[in-house]
Amino acid sequence: MSQSRYKREKDTLKATSFGKEVRNTRGSGLVEGMLGLVLIIGGIVCGTILLVNVGIATYYKEKLGFISNQAANYAASLDPKENISDKTKDFVKELMPKMGFANSGLEVTTALSTVAGKQAATVTVASSELPLFGRGSILPLTLSLKDSATAVKGLGGLG
Repeated sequence: MSQSRYKREKDTLKATSFGKEVRNTRGSGLVEGMLGLVLIIGGIVCGTILLVNVGIATYYKEKLGFISNQAANYAASLDPKENISDKTKDFVKELMPKMGFANSGLEVTTALSTVAGKQAATVTVASSELPLFGRGSILPLTLSLKDSATAVKGLGGLG
């Protein structure tokens, strides 16, 4: 019976192309379906990792904005005769670990100016080694962010 079944399948599935036999294609749909599924799952995984990293970057940017705002308020409250750059950098170095950041890759710049005749300080905080989610073969392992803030002495409760 198995031989007649083989002969029957061979006769019914036999196709010719310029006089040559063409291979049976019944399993190709399964292979194409599995390949499509693997591509879809891979795309979903990559998209999810990218989405998580975008959320992490947004979270870091919010925290870095808060740190730069606090540092600008601190710098504006200092006496202009003091070494404002060093004191502000020390303040940021102390605040960063309390906000969940490492001090590695940290850059702090301070510039004094006047706004409406009052002392103002602009502080820029940059951190270049913020960790991201993932292995790093396609997506980066770390992120560099920078934020600046300006505060005016005598406004918003500053003395």
